[in-house]
Amino acid sequence: MSTIDTRPENPVKRSGRHPINVGHLVMGIAFLGIVLVWILVEADAVTGDDIRWLLPVPWVLAGVAGLIATTRRHHDTDDWREAAYSAHERGWVGHEEPRPAVDDLDEKLARAEREVNVRQSTSTVAPPEPADPADPADPADPADPADPADPADPADPADPADPADPADPIDTKEHDR
Repeated sequence: MSTIDTRPENPVKRSGRHPINVGHLVMGIAFLGIVLVWILVEADAVTGDDIRWLLPVPWVLAGVAGLIATTRRHHDTDDWREAAYSAHERGWVGHEEPRPAVDDLDEKLARAEREVNVRQSTSTVAPPEPADPADPADPADPADPADPADPADPADPADPADPADPADPIDTKEHDR
């Protein structure tokens, strides 16, 4: 039970009418008319020649009902306007609140940069250990030879049919055709 009175001060007089959607009315009448024609055809009450003039009848009746419904409406009364437009939003279609100049992505990037800067300034980084001086003759990877002309494994000499071998005389564009 509510203690707040939600009744309007000036009660609206109800007329028993409510706004109708004329499009729904027209399509409903057309649908019922087409169903009626279908029932007449299935019951063999209508023959082939009669169907030609009977099929447009539901559309004509629906159009007449739509015209009558639009002329009978009382568009100039306040009750009609309130009932018809009370649930609709007012203002421009698609009107949105103005967006801030900076969007979420910019704010997230700025926040992430600040966090990285704070972490870098507060974290203590140990100085790197001095590296042993490398022998220039030793390759960094044992599979890679120090001299490109020497193969990695003496048991596996350079393959003359290797397409990656630039010294291969057979691997030329003229012979690829």
